[in-house]
Amino acid sequence: MRLPEIHVKKQGKNYHYYFLWKGEQQRGTCKTPNRVEARKYAEKAMLDLIGSKDKAFYKSPTELFEEYEAHLIKLGRSQETIKNYQRYAHRFSAYRGFVNKLRFLPELTRQDIQGWIDWLAVQKVGDIYGMLRFNWSEERLSEATWDTYPNLSSKTIHEHICWLSSIFKFHGFDNPCMQLIRPRSQKFHVEKMKAYNADEVRKMLKEAEKERTRKRTGRARFAADTPEAFYHWHYLYIHTGCRLGELQFLPMKNIDREGKSILVLSSKTKKYRRLNLSNISLWSHVEALIEMAKTHYGKDALEPDDNIHYRAYSWFYKTFVSFCERHKIEWKGDHGTRHAFATQALLRMDWSIERLALHLGHDRNTCFNTYIHLMNQETPEFSYDE
Repeated sequence: MRLPEIHVKKQGKNYHYYFLWKGEQQRGTCKTPNRVEARKYAEKAMLDLIGSKDKAFYKSPTELFEEYEAHLIKLGRSQETIKNYQRYAHRFSAYRGFVNKLRFLPELTRQDIQGWIDWLAVQKVGDIYGMLRFNWSEERLSEATWDTYPNLSSKTIHEHICWLSSIFKFHGFDNPCMQLIRPRSQKFHVEKMKAYNADEVRKMLKEAEKERTRKRTGRARFAADTPEAFYHWHYLYIHTGCRLGELQFLPMKNIDREGKSILVLSSKTKKYRRLNLSNISLWSHVEALIEMAKTHYGKDALEPDDNIHYRAYSWFYKTFVSFCERHKIEWKGDHGTRHAFATQALLRMDWSIERLALHLGHDRNTCFNTYIHLMNQETPEFSYDE
């Protein structure tokens, strides 16, 4: 389904337009200063004529991006996430203007998306609009200077694909972002993986315990129950290896209090996996969070759909970063606790690759490629316990 062709003709001081819609010719007249404004007026009139169900198809990509951005703001996503998505939209618009043929988002094919991915593979990190090399100032970028700029990593390109795929799903369009060939020239290297060591983990647990019991004085930066909640969630993240987004959705129906296990939804594969938390000290943190959720909802017993993580989506991330700054602990990314758990499991608890992959929600090859370097280095055995 494509937008009907609009014909604009000037007669006297007015512009006349007409287009075919469902076999009938639609005509109109407008008083505008030029032909460009007349065509915009005609497009608006045509969209008013088209049914509401088909309007989203004819909206510009910019309008669709803004609607999705407004949806994310309502969900409470962080400003950093919104800014990243705005950069992705700018890169898409730069490519869209470069090829000069992509007018409407639903008309994109898998080949078009693949062309965008190939274009991203040769872009530079700070080059949001794709125009960094064409510096129109007197100082032109030399080839040597241009080569010093790093290209976008395959991980960043993967985030672009996930962003565009989410927009297709949000608006109910057919999703062409499947079975794409990802660039492999700038593959994310495992050497960049950072994990908290045993001393850092012990320090974090000790300081979180102190903040939990310390009486709060002065103006609080966060809510009054933040130290208590952070202590329990932080303990779970360290001792389960979950991604930061995987425990954001934990309704009561996914918690088995009798079997002492939780059902976790993977933030990447969107598949569930069950984690056994039968350890007494570990399960006590889950029970404490359930009691805090009861206080928040004002209920004696939680409903199956009540989420025990009732805070904003980015709450734990922001609190964790601030916590590391206060206690002079190096921030090692949102996967630092996850990699620390994997290191502990492989080197101290003698877990197999298969068991670790099942626990973390990886397939075996991904887990093997990510953590195989741990087997080739001499790392002393350690434990979080004193």
